[in-house]
Amino acid sequence: VGLKAIGVAKTPYTLQFNDLINSANGPWASFTNAAIFGDDVDGAFSSAQSEMQSIIDSGQ
Repeated sequence: VGLKAIGVAKTPYTLQFNDLINSANGPWASFTNAAIFGDDVDGAFSSAQSEMQSIIDSGQ
């Protein structure tokens, strides 16, 4: 499955990429920390998704 996905995969692009992914205090860093070291992966995912959407919406 992974090899087939590589052939059609696309890298997401957004002007808010730095705020979403690269920021040490951004939702991606918070999500990975909570998902790896916390007890509630689904909650971490939901929280990160909401925060990411909020950042995207505020940038439009």
